[in-house]
Amino acid sequence: MKSKTVLIVAIVATFLAVSCTPTTTPASATTSEVAVSTTSTSSVLSQLSVEDFVFFAGSGASTSAVLDTKDFTKAAITLKCDSDLYLKIQVSSDGVNWIDQFDYYQDVCRQGKTENFNITGRYYRAWNSNPAATINMIGRFSS
Repeated sequence: MKSKTVLIVAIVATFLAVSCTPTTTPASATTSEVAVSTTSTSSVLSQLSVEDFVFFAGSGASTSAVLDTKDFTKAAITLKCDSDLYLKIQVSSDGVNWIDQFDYYQDVCRQGKTENFNITGRYYRAWNSNPAATINMIGRFSS
């Protein structure tokens, strides 16, 4: 048994010595290259399957832009407004017919809220009862 252990140790030591020894010549050892990353933040986010989306940034609309959730499975929506209003998060499977998924009444909107939930449809948008109010609402969608 002792001779087998010595043989295994010798094989592993030889393997490590051969495979872990750098093979550089003096000329290549003095030359260095700098790798520059050209990866943008958006491409990193898409690789991580995350998308941030702005539903409302201030005021001026009763219905937000529509987000195609693609293959996302989770969402976190954060909202806050400066006045009493009624706010809805709506979901659709076809982008035409909308169902209210969450309703936020006056005091919730003024206090602010973050809602975490599982995606139930393909498209998401927000609606509010007072387009003149200041509303900030963002969402992070992920897989």
